[in-house]
Amino acid sequence: YSYNFESLNIFPFESFFKNKDSKYLKWLKEFNFNPLPNSLIFSGNFNRTLYKQKFREINYSGIISNSQIPIPEFTQAKFMFDWLMSISHNVSRSLVINYNASNSSLVPSFSKEMDINERNRMELFDNFFNVGQSNFFNQNLTASYNLPISYFPFLDFIDANYSYSGNFNWQRGSEALSQVVSDDGIPLGIVNTIQNNNTKTLTTAFSFSKLYSALGLKSNSNTPFNRRVQA
Repeated sequence: YSYNFESLNIFPFESFFKNKDSKYLKWLKEFNFNPLPNSLIFSGNFNRTLYKQKFREINYSGIISNSQIPIPEFTQAKFMFDWLMSISHNVSRSLVINYNASNSSLVPSFSKEMDINERNRMELFDNFFNVGQSNFFNQNLTASYNLPISYFPFLDFIDANYSYSGNFNWQRGSEALSQVVSDDGIPLGIVNTIQNNNTKTLTTAFSFSKLYSALGLKSNSNTPFNRRVQA
């Protein structure tokens, strides 16, 4: 499922300051927000594999077939459900947020608690909408914000941007290690793994032509302000 919303930027103070030309109120006049996200994406995938194999039994002469040990049917099943979600939202013309999440689940079609006769009767579409137990989960959040410094007259030569990126990861532990016992004789159980990290970045840019203009200085190729220095 995917849907794109039309942008709806609202300027709550635009009409109030419509007839006011004060340069010190420009940042408030340009304040805006968008209540609707830009896009919403969700997908779900069922991945199921069922494999059964039955060997033909051969009866040797002189041996009663009922006395032979029957060859069991070999069955393998892999039932998985994966989903993905993504949301993009321009909260304002300066603030952009993106969120992504993905999950992989394993349907316990052949768990130890299930009766063996019930296992043999399972087919490919049994409990089809059972999403199972989460086996792997990952999410990521990014945000970018242009600071409104340039709207102030005495700082209009500065452009600044702040960005944030965070990631969270969860992975289910192996059941093979669930029987490991500590030195105190306590079973450790299933040990899950969690990881997370984040990055913060602040970027600034200075326009010296605007600064010189505000100070009443002329900017030309002969001024030392525009002289390029190489090291």
